[in-house]
Parts: sequence; C-alpha cells; structure tokens
Amino acid sequence: NKMTDTASATENAKEYLNKILSILEIEGKILEESFDESTVSLRIDCPENDARFLIGKHGQTLEYLQFLVRQMSKGAENSESFF
Repeated sequence: NKMTDTASATENAKEYLNKILSILEIEGKILEESFDESTVSLRIDCPENDARFLIGKHGQTLEYLQFLVRQMSKGAENSESFF
C-alpha cells in the first residue's frame, strides 16, 4: 500500500532527524507537510542560530542532511539499523 509505505518512510525519517538533532544538541521540532499521498516534506523548527548551522554555507549542510536522511530511510526499509 503506497500510503502505508509513505507513512512508514516518513516516520523513519522523522526518527532519524530527531536522533541527529539530539546528537548535535539542537532543540527542534520536526513538522510534517503532505503534498499528496506519496510526497511528504519535513521541516525542522528550531532557533535561528541552529537553523544557520543546519543550513550551512550555501546550503551544503542541509543538502547533505537531506541526502543522509533519505539514505537512512531507504536502509530502514531493508531493516538496517544506524543508531
């Protein structure tokens, strides 16, 4: 079921993001926005200085964070554990 897969992937991504934020000692809230049944966007609501840190120079850190969470979420579908 496509919706169940999307919900599962979203929960995995949120879990990984929360763990990463915890490791980085960033207090943030993960907000979820659904665009359609197969597309979900996650947003990190955090203090401005932490947001600057997460975005990084020219958005590179954010790009890497997105890549990392995508890869970890895909791995979770295959029962790999990262933490």
